[in-house]
Amino acid sequence: MKHLKWAKAKFDKVVELVPDLNQKWIEEPFKETQLLLLDISNCITLLDREHDIYDQNDRVIKIGDLVAVHCTDENNKPYNH
Repeated sequence: MKHLKWAKAKFDKVVELVPDLNQKWIEEPFKETQLLLLDISNCITLLDREHDIYDQNDRVIKIGDLVAVHCTDENNKPYNH
């Protein structure tokens, strides 16, 4: 969160300076930075929420965890899905 606040503060400072800058040089990087900040904030929102999915050992399943479900095929042969 500290890094996101720092990045947003820097971005807000750039927003103040935009009117004085040559749009030819600033427009594309500015748009890209806006999109990246939105992506970061979306990820932080996902990571910050209360986890509500647990595995069979009562451990929280988090974003990025590899999850396998034990299954059986039509011939009763077990496999992980």
